[in-house]
Amino acid sequence: MKIEGEFQKRKGIPKLLFHPLPKRAFEISSIFEEDKKRIKESIRERESQLLKGRKQYLNFNRRVMGAYAVLEIPGKPIAKKRPRFARKGNFVITYNPQQTEEGRFILNVQQKWKKRPLEVPIRLVLVFEMPIPKSSPASQKKLMKQGWISHTKKPDLDNLIKFVKDCLNGVVYRDDSQIISLNAEKKYSDDPKTKILVGWIESLEEDES
Repeated sequence: MKIEGEFQKRKGIPKLLFHPLPKRAFEISSIFEEDKKRIKESIRERESQLLKGRKQYLNFNRRVMGAYAVLEIPGKPIAKKRPRFARKGNFVITYNPQQTEEGRFILNVQQKWKKRPLEVPIRLVLVFEMPIPKSSPASQKKLMKQGWISHTKKPDLDNLIKFVKDCLNGVVYRDDSQIISLNAEKKYSDDPKTKILVGWIESLEEDES
């Protein structure tokens, strides 16, 4: 072609590397338009796939993470005590020495928990904020507030946990066997109380969307 030869002479491009232009200008524009359409369609398809995957991810997280509630029971945390025994004539009976304390604790929980007992897996986080002894020096009280001095005295952490679990059983959840995770700590505080974080996992269902 004449144009091809002139173009090669002008630019000095080797013949092997030269690609001749289409014969008609409209062929070039049609090629560009087809490329544009193809690129736009691929972008739309990719965006729809990402959006669909994002929706499925959010739905899965919503079902797995479930929900949680925080209950704060004021007052010094209570530890579980052993049952007591008493003789009545020729019989020995057992009784709960903490019946009043448990009743008061359960009443506080019921006032804050407005749901039916859960029947799904439960995660518990318990924080027992113990009172600072009045006889402690001022320097130690400050360290206790800041958490530099830990609560290593009675009551035991195990007994504190047992008391809370007994009170939550049948009120917050149906049975202790539903608890799949439990974290607990005790520390000093100016405002003694028991903090209870209850997290529950909703039942998983396949998302067809």
